[in-house]
Amino acid sequence: MTEEQIKKILMDVSPNTGQPVYIGDFANVERRYQDPDAVARFDGEASVLLSVELQKGRNIVDLGEQISAALAQVRPLLPPDLKLDLIADQPSARDQPYTQRYRTITN
Repeated sequence: MTEEQIKKILMDVSPNTGQPVYIGDFANVERRYQDPDAVARFDGEASVLLSVELQKGRNIVDLGEQISAALAQVRPLLPPDLKLDLIADQPSARDQPYTQRYRTITN
């Protein structure tokens, strides 16, 4: 995929204006090659780490649903040797009963 193709991926539609929101509307998409300062690993393999954080006053469950929808849209566009994994999913953890969350943390 080229940078221009990535910029044109539809992420959402603005609830206020009805306008489509594309990756290029909120992110700079560019290819750069340089030696990394740090390496992220997942299951022992070099990885790219992307952190999405909730804005103050927003709903974490809604954010989780939006991220899941965006990942479902992007996954079919990826080459077969590239995969997306969630390593921390706070919206799902929030829906677990407190006792289950406590057991997960302590085990």
